[in-house]
Amino acid sequence: MSQTKTQLFDTAVNGPAALKTGAHNATLDSSGNLNIGTGNLIVASGKGIDFSATSGSGTSELLDDYEEGTWTVTCNNGITVHSGINLASYTKVGRQVTVLGQFRVNSSNTNQALIVNSLPFACASNTENEFLAVGSVRLYEAGIRGTCVQVVCITANGTDDLYFNEVRDNASDQAVASTDNGYYMFDITYFTA
Repeated sequence: MSQTKTQLFDTAVNGPAALKTGAHNATLDSSGNLNIGTGNLIVASGKGIDFSATSGSGTSELLDDYEEGTWTVTCNNGITVHSGINLASYTKVGRQVTVLGQFRVNSSNTNQALIVNSLPFACASNTENEFLAVGSVRLYEAGIRGTCVQVVCITANGTDDLYFNEVRDNASDQAVASTDNGYYMFDITYFTA
């Protein structure tokens, strides 16, 4: 079986090289920039953009993932969520994940501690809490204790759990006691493995 060699680029004298796609949708200019006029740049699974030419002491300089979508919020402790208000969104760039959304508790199972157990990606495991993250929370028609000064959400080491905590003045945090029919809006950015 013989193989045919195909020239991938058309070159013009003193001009950019153009990919042979019929309509020259991509060009490589004299500065080395690849310009894509239409279509997308598709990178094979497990590959990415390598930034290793930059100086730094990072453990990885490969940007190898981008994803966005939605996920269904579910909770621990027998807490159920309204099916019409349980969808949240996420964006993942490399290992960094941002999740946000709002859900409504259907049954609090007698005011059990509010823990979402369905993040789209597990939080990275760590030894010194270097990957734990804190996010913002807004409550609507949901109760908090009188000692609470702020409500936050916190990731948990190596899990897909998101804890909702009441921050207290000069005291340790305590779990948010879920409220029947309460709304919980949240936003947090964390790192995955």
